[in-house]
Amino acid sequence: MRPEISPKGHRDGAGGLRPALSDPAHGCPMHQIIIHERFPVFIAKVEKSDCGFPSLDDVVAYFVKLVEEHPVARLIGVFDHYAHTKGLADGEIAPEIVGAVNVVVCFGMAIPQPEILALRPRSIGIADVGDRFVVSFLETPMPVANTTMEMWTRGLMTRNFSHDSPKTGSMVSPPPSN
Repeated sequence: MRPEISPKGHRDGAGGLRPALSDPAHGCPMHQIIIHERFPVFIAKVEKSDCGFPSLDDVVAYFVKLVEEHPVARLIGVFDHYAHTKGLADGEIAPEIVGAVNVVVCFGMAIPQPEILALRPRSIGIADVGDRFVVSFLETPMPVANTTMEMWTRGLMTRNFSHDSPKTGSMVSPPPSN
């Protein structure tokens, strides 16, 4: 069964909604959907013809490199969700999905109470659906983490990406222009 989704704007720091970031000058349009009526998910659909990477493995390597170079984020692992689901006796995969990987990362800078651990770690999902990649991640309670993952995702676009120097970003502001 496919999840119920509805488009929404992004939440601002005060819990309200803000417009989706879709400025073409900054790469692929990001928007937010609500899955199962309560989970806010950021999503971008990146046409392979506009992407700086030809394969799912290359896109995963791009995100892994950004996480590893980030001053706060820590890579927990890479999970081949497609292989896992395909290996299940009752596993179901939408026919358009030809690959699906999660890059699991933690942006946590503090543990103010034990319950905060339920909100961590985070996952950046990357699905290959033939002619494009669909990148998605659950909204975090840290707006700067959301902004960082949005910036990384927008960096997939060919016009925003330098193969020699990926944009790692910071938890405070976008990287300086070179």
